Amino acid sequence: MAFKLNTDDIREAPALSIIDALTSTGAIVTADDPEAMPNVKVQIGDKIKYADNQYDAL
Repeated sequence: MAFKLNTDDIREAPALSIIDALTSTGAIVTADDPEAMPNVKVQIGDKIKYADNQYDAL
């Protein structure tokens, strides 16, 4: 979800726009990003589901 791999930087992250577009159509989004997840949770809250790892996200 972060803008850059292995960081917590979500400024202008394309994933956030994609999440907005998907959830606005009723999609259920599950994501995992160990570094960025705390920042994403602050910004979008429970709008998506958060997985513990990439396999659970799939």
